[in-house]
Amino acid sequence: MYSYCSDAAFIKRAQGLTALDCAKAGEAVGAAIGRGRVGVACRNDEHSKACADAVCAGLRVSGVNAWSIGASFEAQLSFLVPFSSLNAGVFVCAGEGTVSIFGENGLSVSAALGRRAEDFMQAELSPAPSCGRLFDMSAISMLYRDELMRCVPYGVTDCAVLSSDSAVSALINDCMRTSSNGRALTLRINRRGTSLSAYTEETGVVPFVKLIALCGMYELESGRDISVPYDAPAFLDELARSYGRTAYRYLSAPSDGSDNVARRLAARQFWSRDALFTAAKLACILEEKNMTFPELYSLLPPFFVYSTTAALALPPDYLDEFEGESFSFGRDGANGFVLVEKRGKTHISPLGDGRVRLTAQSLDEETARELCAEAMEFISSRPK
Repeated sequence: MYSYCSDAAFIKRAQGLTALDCAKAGEAVGAAIGRGRVGVACRNDEHSKACADAVCAGLRVSGVNAWSIGASFEAQLSFLVPFSSLNAGVFVCAGEGTVSIFGENGLSVSAALGRRAEDFMQAELSPAPSCGRLFDMSAISMLYRDELMRCVPYGVTDCAVLSSDSAVSALINDCMRTSSNGRALTLRINRRGTSLSAYTEETGVVPFVKLIALCGMYELESGRDISVPYDAPAFLDELARSYGRTAYRYLSAPSDGSDNVARRLAARQFWSRDALFTAAKLACILEEKNMTFPELYSLLPPFFVYSTTAALALPPDYLDEFEGESFSFGRDGANGFVLVEKRGKTHISPLGDGRVRLTAQSLDEETARELCAEAMEFISSRPK
């Protein structure tokens, strides 16, 4: 009935959410966290708003204070959790049947906390000795706008910023002063505010991972450490070392505290995980360097990242370290396994529920896709 996915850290009901589901989800999240304040936000539709109210009720019954933020989008809640020193955040999307959980740094929660929430969803819980309080915090969303305004360039930006979500589109265009002439650069933000692509006639579509790499290059050149997702381009590590800095990496669902430093830095480095802040960062870089986007993009080393998910019949623990003539395969810390060969490397990360994510990095798309396919064939054929 319910499932926890470590890749996105959510509790999901395939048949859609009901008030009972959401109250149970709130109670489970509250029991898993066990203390403090939890922010609750939702999509801007009546079904999601009603479900968010039920989540708040469940949180209160578990003894946790509920901050009702109201209609929002995922990236905004991810910002508000660390900015407001909340213990966690919960985002409700009734249409997708999901209740997403954000940790205290605004990133996905640990695997242990996510599984505890899933276990509590299945259990009969007793009310806490004292009921948590409900706070109407709908006005807190202005903090996000204020911080975004601080990050946009002072001058006029020659670009168009689009999004399928009207709230995201209105917010970013209200903050960024875009010109009506030319608009050689088009930026597109997804409805969650968590992914961005750029387009010019010269470059074609540039995906989010490369835009993150551009921002990361700028930060390292400016003498600052960076924190990026675990599957961010590998060249950032070498570049960081050349500047005497560090490129920290955080996991999607850590099983231990090995990425705590990376997560603390990411909690205040919004451009690496929030598409609206990434758009603002890119605009600032272009203005400061007095460059066009194709000129800036040409500074990026050639690479391609391809990611896909697949089912794995057996638990990934059966994959013992294996050495081959042209490649190596083994454990990659807490994030799963890695297969390395001359053409590139492929990370294999267990997601739970019998699935794995394969992320390949190579010099071109065709090779990256081939690496993913070959990695899946390899791990599926290993002795059981």
